Amino acid sequence: MLPGRPAVLVALARPPHASYRPWVTGPAAPSCPSPAPAGDLSETLRRIGALTDRYLGVLDAPRPDDLPQLPAALATCASVAGPLVAGAPRTDLARLTAACRAAELHLAEGIRGPVSVGAGAGHALGRALRRAALATAGSSGTGHALGEEEWREHPQARHWWTVLTRHLELPMRMTVHRLASEQAYLAVVRDPSGGTGPAGAAARAVEATPADAAALAALGAVTRAMAADHGPAGAVHAAFSGAEAPLAVAGAEPASWTDEGWTDRWLTGIARREPELCAALARLTGPPPEPWRPDGAEPTGSAAESAGPVLAGLYACGFTVLAGQGGPR
Repeated sequence: MLPGRPAVLVALARPPHASYRPWVTGPAAPSCPSPAPAGDLSETLRRIGALTDRYLGVLDAPRPDDLPQLPAALATCASVAGPLVAGAPRTDLARLTAACRAAELHLAEGIRGPVSVGAGAGHALGRALRRAALATAGSSGTGHALGEEEWREHPQARHWWTVLTRHLELPMRMTVHRLASEQAYLAVVRDPSGGTGPAGAAARAVEATPADAAALAALGAVTRAMAADHGPAGAVHAAFSGAEAPLAVAGAEPASWTDEGWTDRWLTGIARREPELCAALARLTGPPPEPWRPDGAEPTGSAAESAGPVLAGLYACGFTVLAGQGGPR
């Protein structure tokens, strides 16, 4: 159940069963505004469970189903664009990525301009700024590509690049560029045989260090390949980004004997660098849109009927929706 939100008793005849379910779009008391953003991944997934409740939810629940969870984790759900498969280092993070992307695709049907959904303002901002930076940078950054020595020796970048090129035996190429003079880097993984995505890119990532960008771009290419091999035909792919790192490590401290070869230690480093990265990306792309509020602009057009409940449900669960005018979705 969600504090301050109504619940409904759902009864089934066969087999006989009854349980209270959260009603995220139900009428709440005036004294119960949108709750504070979720403080960690566990609470976020609990709220995603309410948003995707099988009886009263507004979105399909992301599940691993029978998808492989190694070398990376996958989760799938239905979306307005068709089946969606998200990839991440862990299954819980894949579920988070899938839920946010499915919500964005749904809202993009009824809201003009780019839409970013996050468990809180910081999460939504990180997702929005990365997407804006990728749209601005295209498939290359500025200046010459960095040498492999700038990223290859980092344990996470080396691991995911090895998985991609040796374990999956995909003949990919990686380039990493610095974005202007900011402490932000664009990594692009290309399939020489002609992959999908902007300018033939198999995966792209923008992060605060060359190694972080390379590792997440390689991870994105791995999960895209896994989704193509094991996911539903024609599935939309959603890649994990560093914007999810602060939620992943909130309230936890990695063991002192670990290094960035351990996922939790690596994500802790990304989370620590997130504020400076967001500031740098904002300087490059301009200020992000304002968070949606119930008294703000409502969805218009034929999709408004379905987008409205999703907006209401996200707001009721403490999620942040950033919606602007124009630009990519």
